[in-house]
Amino acid sequence: VNGGVQGTLLLSRSTAQDLAAQHMDRLHGARKLMLVLDLDHTLVHATCDAMARAIADERYNKFHKNEDGQVVNQMDVYDFRLGPTNRHFIKVREHLAEFFRAVAPLFEIKVY
Repeated sequence: VNGGVQGTLLLSRSTAQDLAAQHMDRLHGARKLMLVLDLDHTLVHATCDAMARAIADERYNKFHKNEDGQVVNQMDVYDFRLGPTNRHFIKVREHLAEFFRAVAPLFEIKVY
């Protein structure tokens, strides 16, 4: 193992192979497969399109309490800014939470 460039970790080929084998053994022991999911356009939709403002605007979003009593955004649309002018919008895919609850016992989930 080496330090490499700041913020990186360099592994020898044999160390990487050993770690991969250990990971596969752990998955095999847990009787799980690995499920790899793409974040953008699979789990969420992301855009900086100005038309998304109407959806993200609070007066269009509906809030309610879930079964745990938490207040949630019913439409699952959120916005954030990158810098002073770059407004972006995220729409969480419908039924995503239920999907994760269903597959979590069966798979080790990786999101990229």
